[in-house]
Amino acid sequence: MGALTREVELVKQEFSREQECLKVDLQKALSTEVSYRDEVRNALIHYYAMVSEWIYATLEVGFGNYTKDNIDALVQARMKIASFYASAGVAKSKVTFLTDNKEIRLLAHDLYCAVLTFYHWTDTEFLKLQHNCENLKSIQDQFIRATAEPDQDKNVIKDVNARSEQLLGERKQLIDHYMANMNDQYKLVLPVENEFSTKVKTYLKT
Repeated sequence: MGALTREVELVKQEFSREQECLKVDLQKALSTEVSYRDEVRNALIHYYAMVSEWIYATLEVGFGNYTKDNIDALVQARMKIASFYASAGVAKSKVTFLTDNKEIRLLAHDLYCAVLTFYHWTDTEFLKLQHNCENLKSIQDQFIRATAEPDQDKNVIKDVNARSEQLLGERKQLIDHYMANMNDQYKLVLPVENEFSTKVKTYLKT
């Protein structure tokens, strides 16, 4: 009888150990799953934040505020906006790697492409304005040198002045074109952005 009791106790102890091991394994699995879900969630939120920052860094540029006197500021603005190309791309790659939802992966790609298209359009306009400002500064320097020389040919001064007027006219055209088309270009991004954010919100709630 005593031997049977000991045998029963041993079985109970073994069962308890197995239960504890099972609990530990389940806790580890749950912890891993929670950690993975958190990582996916953070990756999606970070990607959307990067894309949004890229968009708004572009939108906040005061296109008409740049002149021959602050060309460096325009160059810095272009460099800042360009830096999001890589950082948003890396964030998208992390979403693609971690997210098991095919639709979200495709939407993340579509959003990146839409913002990239918007970026290329705006940067092309910024570059045109930069060249215009640089040419205006060069013409201004020529005008200053020409008028500083008492024996300077009047035709040279006249030509320099005419070129300056031409560049100022081109500057106005660049600004008018940008202001007339920028919102339409941005609106091309909105449907993809809304679709992505809506899908992600639903995904994160499940």
